[in-house]
Amino acid sequence: MKAIFIIGGLLVAILNGLTFVPSLAEQAVAFNALAIIAGVGLALAALAKFPAATQPAASAPEPEPAPKPLVESAPPPKVEKPAEPDHAELVQFLAQLQEKGRFIDFVMDDVTAYTDAQVGAAARVVHQGCQSVVKETLAVEPVTTTAENASITLESGYAVADYRLVGKVAGEPPYTGTLRHKGWRATSFKLPKVVAKDGTLPPIAPAQVELK
Repeated sequence: MKAIFIIGGLLVAILNGLTFVPSLAEQAVAFNALAIIAGVGLALAALAKFPAATQPAASAPEPEPAPKPLVESAPPPKVEKPAEPDHAELVQFLAQLQEKGRFIDFVMDDVTAYTDAQVGAAARVVHQGCQSVVKETLAVEPVTTTAENASITLESGYAVADYRLVGKVAGEPPYTGTLRHKGWRATSFKLPKVVAKDGTLPPIAPAQVELK
């Protein structure tokens, strides 16, 4: 396209120049007509090449703003998250330990003021009551059937969560040592079904008031 403009411009200049040659004075009108035709052709070529320069680009229509609501909606009210059901059931489990074994009373009391005999007598009551609750709620079994204080070897790939290594631990299994405690695992756990109300946990033990 650039070459066409150059050739066309030279052609117009040559045609205009020929009109000034005396020997070609009779053809001056024809040369002027050819020069005009060539100029019009160059103008049409320029319009075809650069349409954006002669015509303004159409702008994209602006999006219409979203209509405002006639009534402003109020923010949703805050809802207090209720206590998790599992938490309420665990509290109820503690409540059973307290009811049958006085477990919370025993743990929360300061036993330093009591003699060993008094603590031992209280521990017997706590043991009997809590044992009955555990047997009703849990099914437990030893982690290992090896007798305590006997030698045991943990081979490579042993259940890491089931054993706690103490003493001098180095290297990789197998490990050989003395079983100090056989461990316990729960095979089932039946929590009492309790629904927490008003986002609060149930009491472990309600306060007792004696009326007269």
